[in-house]
Amino acid sequence: MVGDACQARGLWGLNQYHVIRLRRHSAPVNKTLGRLMRRLILAATFLSFLGACSHLVPLSEIDAAESKWRAKQIQNYDFELDVGSLSESTPCSTGTTINVEVRSGRAVKFGNCRVEAKMALQLGSVPQMFETIRANRAERPPELRVRFNPALGYPEEIYINSSRTRTDYSVRYSVTSFREIK
Repeated sequence: MVGDACQARGLWGLNQYHVIRLRRHSAPVNKTLGRLMRRLILAATFLSFLGACSHLVPLSEIDAAESKWRAKQIQNYDFELDVGSLSESTPCSTGTTINVEVRSGRAVKFGNCRVEAKMALQLGSVPQMFETIRANRAERPPELRVRFNPALGYPEEIYINSSRTRTDYSVRYSVTSFREIK
């Protein structure tokens, strides 16, 4: 008798009547959950596109900093460019710091690289840094953040993460020891 009762009620205490009733009511529940899931996925996708834009330095900020830099008319200056990445050295120095000298608005020294080297052409002077920031922004990387010097407008720090899926595709450039040569 006890065995027959267990078989009739099933393992979870449901008999055939309960299972049929659950099946009748599960269709509207599944449709509702399906609609809800589609809406959640659509909302998440939309918000991810909006979020991607929030990690890019605004063009207005770049323009304002560049205008400030141009207004100062600084043509001769030195600075150190610190490169932060997973690499322990850069192509233009034995360490992570590159000594840069700019005269008449052009790089005359860029660490131990020639001034025609790719990295020197991208980061060898402040105007080249602005061009590089704009070019990187146009490629819409997952993250591009820039901090500009409040007094002179030059980029003090540039952070670029060029991959959404890989951790070793980010680099930070920091301009330190900036000084105008008179």
